[in-house]
Amino acid sequence: MPVGKITADQFVTRLNNAIQSRNSSYDLEVGPIPDLITNPSAQVFEKQNDNIVKVYNLITLNQFETFEDIDVENFVYNEALLRNQGGRSSGTVIFSRATPPTVDITIQRGYPIATSPDEETGATVVFVTTEQKTMPVATYPSYYNLNTSRYELEVAVQCVVAGSAGEVGADKITRPLRPLSNFDTVTNRNRTSPATEIETNQALIDRYKISILGTQIATRNGMQLLIETKFPDAGSVLVVNADDPLVTRTGSTGNAVDIFINGSQSVTRQETYQFVNKEQLIVLQNQPVIGIIDVPGYVLNTDYIFVKDSSGVSNSTNAQDGIKFLAAGSSPAIGNTFTIKYEQDGLVENIQNLFLDNDYDVGGQDPLVRSALQVDVTISAILTVLSGFSFTTVSNAARDVILNYINAFGLGEDVERSDIQAQVRQITGIDNFVFVVFDKVGGTGNSDIIIQKNEFARITSGDIIIS
Repeated sequence: MPVGKITADQFVTRLNNAIQSRNSSYDLEVGPIPDLITNPSAQVFEKQNDNIVKVYNLITLNQFETFEDIDVENFVYNEALLRNQGGRSSGTVIFSRATPPTVDITIQRGYPIATSPDEETGATVVFVTTEQKTMPVATYPSYYNLNTSRYELEVAVQCVVAGSAGEVGADKITRPLRPLSNFDTVTNRNRTSPATEIETNQALIDRYKISILGTQIATRNGMQLLIETKFPDAGSVLVVNADDPLVTRTGSTGNAVDIFINGSQSVTRQETYQFVNKEQLIVLQNQPVIGIIDVPGYVLNTDYIFVKDSSGVSNSTNAQDGIKFLAAGSSPAIGNTFTIKYEQDGLVENIQNLFLDNDYDVGGQDPLVRSALQVDVTISAILTVLSGFSFTTVSNAARDVILNYINAFGLGEDVERSDIQAQVRQITGIDNFVFVVFDKVGGTGNSDIIIQKNEFARITSGDIIIS
């Protein structure tokens, strides 16, 4: 039975009725009874009723925006859940040496490196390698960087603390915390990725609901809960089994499980390759690839193209993303080396590596983590503002509302005209807002946009036209 709010005045009425049921001659408007009995008691009862309503809302998970953090944390701990303190920033570091190696040199997973102490606070930020990488002596020339005149090994790292503290600039991660054998220096060439902050009450409650449905790692709900707990930056998570049409691979023994996420972490990679021939796909070493940053000396879409894998393992660590030099464009001479600088989605790799850990046994299933498909949306509308309001101010506010609303969508959330109208209509100064185009980028339609369950909608400021 729902627990409703009872005000002090309502308690006074109830107390008056109770008193008059015993003796109707008592004066309940003035005198000692209201001063000493009904009014003070009613105020105490109302406060107690507020506490009861608060407990009811917490048990039923209603009106979570009114909860205190400690109340939510204590409640979800019934399912052994703890609040995520935020995502961890990722990036890559370069281990380098001036002379050719004489033996294979390996950097183990879990090797710690830190920033130098902050000049004001003395604090440092510690990162650990998330992969094992080797520089083989047999192929050491391919690790030579002409720009630095050094032999370099690039290794992925992740911050050991959560939140924005792990976002550090280039050339900051330079201090090995263990003896560094066979390499002279270590540094990060690029800024580390952004990371989410501490988990909100709403997100924590959503995880709690999943935990009630199932916590065994080998179940779909269990895998989703594991990823959302370990990787807050994963965003929206969808787990589908082999009988789902989205799964087009068989797995190792027909036991494929595909896991789609709409979060990502860009990690800059730079590698040297040997040119073989034009029109031949050059598969990049670290998958999946977000995009190509640069191939020095050559022009994207003139000399080479970026080829995105479209198979049943696309957008995963098993993907075959790469580049292909065009027959009509410039290219290196056959046998010569060249450099490719690109963005990898390091979050997909980090989550995939989680399932290599014996502590996270998934019952013989073959999980494959994949980036969900981003659907770019475009909106064009005619805005009419009320008299006395600036068109520029109101249109900028409308653009910001649309950006923030759509770019918070999770997997499978349709983009509906009525929802956008409801958001925009809250802006002061709007008289009318009429859609002209409401479609995926490239389209000219004007209707709700259907998003598949392994897709998520996004929009840029340039794709919002308000006139």
